[in-house]
Amino acid sequence: MLFFLVCLGTVPAWALRCGNRLVDLGEPSAAVLQKCGTPDTMERRVIYRVLPDADAFGSVRSLVYVPVVIDVWVYNFGRQRFMQEFSFEDGRLVDIQSLGYGY
Repeated sequence: MLFFLVCLGTVPAWALRCGNRLVDLGEPSAAVLQKCGTPDTMERRVIYRVLPDADAFGSVRSLVYVPVVIDVWVYNFGRQRFMQEFSFEDGRLVDIQSLGYGY
């Protein structure tokens, strides 16, 4: 019974609390903005993904480099918590990384 109660109070490893609200991977950037407020920094990065270019028979002819735009937001939650870096792709939260302690 105690184990069940402890599990109910845990947050999934892919989620983060902003105040009393929970942010999950896959959420739209507008929802994250509403839950967490304005980030301390915002940056746009372009990465290149390699995709195979296959012919009609499935044989790989070449590799194609596709540009992908990543929006990166950093939140500073103060001295007692780690800063968090949120990465968005196509307007959806795809990654949350913990940084050093805030200031």
